[in-house]
Amino acid sequence: MTLEHLIEYFVKDNMAILLFFMVLPIFALILNNTSAGRGNTPPYNKMYSVIVYGISIPGIFSITIWLYTMVFEHKTLWALNPFVYYLPVVSMFVCLFLINKNVRISDLPWFGEFYELMILIFVTFMSILLIMELEILELKAIWQVALIFIFLFGLLKVGWERFSRLTS
Repeated sequence: MTLEHLIEYFVKDNMAILLFFMVLPIFALILNNTSAGRGNTPPYNKMYSVIVYGISIPGIFSITIWLYTMVFEHKTLWALNPFVYYLPVVSMFVCLFLINKNVRISDLPWFGEFYELMILIFVTFMSILLIMELEILELKAIWQVALIFIFLFGLLKVGWERFSRLTS
C-alpha cells in the first residue's frame, strides 16, 4: 500500500469526511455549554478525552502526510485534496480551541502532557510512512496500517513513560 492508495481509501466518500470533521467541533461546543465549569468531572472529562483523541489522530495524520507530500513528492498546495490535507487540521484546531476554553487538556484522563501525545502520534505516523516508503513490511489493506499504528503507538507510549520515569 502506498500513500496514494491510503489517501484514495479515505476520500471515497467526501461527505462522510466532511460530516465527521463538522460533528466533532459541534459536539465540543455542545459539551462546553452543558458542562459549564464541570469539565474536569466525570463523565464530561472522558467525553472531552474521546473528542481530543478523535480529532487529534486524523489532524496529526493530515499534518504528517502534508509534510511528507511537500518534502518527498514535491506537489503544489493546490494539487492536494482539501478533505484529507486541510479539513482535519482546521477541525482539530477549532476543537482544541473550544475544549481549551472550558478545561485544560493536560488535566483530562488518558493524557500526560498534551504535546507529548502529539509528538508520539506524529512519530508513529512518520514511522508508518517510512515503513511504507522503504517497503519494510508489505501493507496491502487499511486494517494492516491501523494495526501497525496501534502497535507502534502503544510501544512508543510505554517506552516514553518508562524513559520519563527514569529521567525524573
